[in-house]
Amino acid sequence: MTEVSVNREQVNEVLRLLNGIQNEANTALRRSINNTLSGTKTAVSKGIGQTITLKAKEIKSYIRVKRAKNSELSGRVILSGVLIPAIKFRNRQVRNGVSLKIWKQDRPVKLRHSFYAEMASGHRGIFYRKQLSTGVYAGRLPIIEQFGPNITTAYEKTPGLANRVEREAADRLLEQINNQVNFILNIENG
Repeated sequence: MTEVSVNREQVNEVLRLLNGIQNEANTALRRSINNTLSGTKTAVSKGIGQTITLKAKEIKSYIRVKRAKNSELSGRVILSGVLIPAIKFRNRQVRNGVSLKIWKQDRPVKLRHSFYAEMASGHRGIFYRKQLSTGVYAGRLPIIEQFGPNITTAYEKTPGLANRVEREAADRLLEQINNQVNFILNIENG
C-alpha cells in the first residue's frame, strides 16, 4: 500500500509561498495529493500488468484510492487482498482440464479435471469437483472454484515495483505542489 501525505515542512512552505492564505494552501495541497494518487494508481497498475496476465481494466478494479480532504491532507492507494478468480487470467480449455497462465514469465499450468461452469447468478469460472479419494471424482460432489493470487501478492512479486512507485509518487507530489502553488499565485496576481 502506498501512502501519499504532506509533512509539516511542506505545509509551512506552501503557506509561506501563498502569504498565509490558509484555504488556498489546503486546496493546493489536497489537489496535489489527489493528482499524485491518480498517477500512482496508474503506475501500480502498469507495473503489475508487466508480470501477470490480467487485463489492465481488471487490475485497476482491484486497486482503490482513498482521496485527501482539506481536513486530512493524506491519501492512499489501497490494493485489494481478495483472491482473483482464475478465469480472469489467461486460460484455455485443453483435453483433460484447463490450461492457466498467471505469471507472464512462467509456463502455463495444467489444471487437470478442471472445467468451465456458469452459475445460476451468471458468474462464470473455472471449477473442479471435490474428490472422494485420491483421483476418484463423483458427479454429485460439490464444485469448488479455482482462484489465482491477489493483487497485493502480484505487487510484492514484481521486482523493484514498490521502490519505483514510491520514488515516482514523491517526485510527482513535489511537481504537483509546485504547479498548484504557481496556479494559485497567478490567479491572485492576475
